[in-house]
Amino acid sequence: MTTTPETRERTMGEVRVTLALANFADEENCRRGLLPPPQVRRATVEALVDTGSTRLVLPSSVVQMLGLAVLGRIPVRFADDRRDVRDRVGIVSLELMGRKTEVDAVVEPGKSYALLGQIPLEGLDLRVDCAGRRLIPNPESPDAPLSEMQ
Repeated sequence: MTTTPETRERTMGEVRVTLALANFADEENCRRGLLPPPQVRRATVEALVDTGSTRLVLPSSVVQMLGLAVLGRIPVRFADDRRDVRDRVGIVSLELMGRKTEVDAVVEPGKSYALLGQIPLEGLDLRVDCAGRRLIPNPESPDAPLSEMQ
């Protein structure tokens, strides 16, 4: 049997999405008239929605394509409890399901896909529908992300 992303989703319970990414600095330079729109570095990447991850995790190939600057290094812990240090890059504009947010990202050289963790999910105000194995907008804000404040 050939495994497609759709059957992999059904059999393994994974939620996968396609992210539209852009270099935020390029977008800002474009808004200021310093860079023509076709020169804004963009990429699309398949992402595994990972509620156990904190941040957006990008393969190094995508980071290079977007020309993201290294902002520093941060400690990371993997699912198997290994610990290491990775580059933190940014800022990246992330668009999904008509919603947009800006976040930094962690670089994982060995990955061929991205991980979409809690911080970007919160910024997009999206929820995981476990039964449907998909992302859905927050029912309280179906049209646009809602920011919680006190």
